[in-house]
Amino acid sequence: MQANELRTGNYVLDVVSNEHKIIYGISHLEGFDLAYVHYKNEFHKPATFLIQPIPFTEDWLKKFGFKKEKISSYDKADYNWVYIFTYDKHHYDGISIAKIKENGEFYIFVGEGNPIPNDIKYVHELQNLNYALTGKELILNNNRNENN
Repeated sequence: MQANELRTGNYVLDVVSNEHKIIYGISHLEGFDLAYVHYKNEFHKPATFLIQPIPFTEDWLKKFGFKKEKISSYDKADYNWVYIFTYDKHHYDGISIAKIKENGEFYIFVGEGNPIPNDIKYVHELQNLNYALTGKELILNNNRNENN
């Protein structure tokens, strides 16, 4: 992974421990194309080539607290959604993610607008996009146990 793809709070897969970790800091070595990530309360600070992105799945939406919302027949007719996940109270309040029936792709909405083009493949990309669009961090549900 490249350090410029990451920010504090991103979830990544630590290759050494094979665990999901939260990044608490990133250190760049001046004059070198190398960076290290820092985890909370850990001495282990792997270089960015020792971490991997976590594939974006429906399970991660649930871990972040997105809720399935019933969609109208209008939405189903126009977009053929299977369902829509919302992070805030309603899909018009924040970021929403809809899944298409035929191909299983996800489409992202902000507020009540049209779907925005995206090519999100990894959890940290969803985290970064959500923060850029809403100014809010995606945080795991309290009832989920994640290593950090």
